[in-house]
Amino acid sequence: IVSNSNSEKIAFFYQKSKIDPPNIVIMNTKNWQELNSINLPYDWSTLHDSINGDGIPSLAFSSNNEFLVYSTDKDSLIHIYDFSFKKWISNLKGHVMDAYDFQKERDEKVQRQCGTHFLEFMNRSNYLVSSGQDNTIKISNVSLGGNQIVYKPFLNYNYPITASAISNDDKFIAVGNSESGLRILEAKSGKIFINISGLESGVQSLFVNREQKYFGINCDGGTMLYNLSTFKVDNIIKKNWEL
Repeated sequence: IVSNSNSEKIAFFYQKSKIDPPNIVIMNTKNWQELNSINLPYDWSTLHDSINGDGIPSLAFSSNNEFLVYSTDKDSLIHIYDFSFKKWISNLKGHVMDAYDFQKERDEKVQRQCGTHFLEFMNRSNYLVSSGQDNTIKISNVSLGGNQIVYKPFLNYNYPITASAISNDDKFIAVGNSESGLRILEAKSGKIFINISGLESGVQSLFVNREQKYFGINCDGGTMLYNLSTFKVDNIIKKNWEL
């Protein structure tokens, strides 16, 4: 389930039965009336495993409510729905990584690992931030045909990015993976401001406290609070990190 910027609408996947195609349903949160039901952008059977639990669908509203984007952690594309035209208008390149099958000759077979794990629009624009299987962050201008800026915050690692969050002022993006820790980077330049390593089980999730302006990082069974005003860690519940 995802809500729009003022929380007046929510969108979610709905499938009446296993033999019926799933739709994206949009509801008004004031009266809980259905506003729209959108067919998926391609043959629903290709998403069957994702809807039934083998893949995780992702949705996001743009801040001005012009667009809805959708992908899954098994999809090589990010699909854009335009509410003014009432149709899927285009696709963005998603997150795809080529991986060799080491049980065969290196030049015999290559596996394509697809997957978008995070979709969120910036708070003041139609720029979409996405991350996923290929260990990259992509910033895409949905209004201008999807021009993309690509950052790779974990240069020496090939593990997928498992968690991301955007600061309330759109200046910073926090990303984490399951192996090598956390990076906080400047959205405009990709410059890394904070590099935290030594997390035993990696980063499970990230969140933003919009009032107090900090990133919350859930990892190693605890939570670390990083203040974006002071550029310091406010609180650490578990203290076995290297800072």
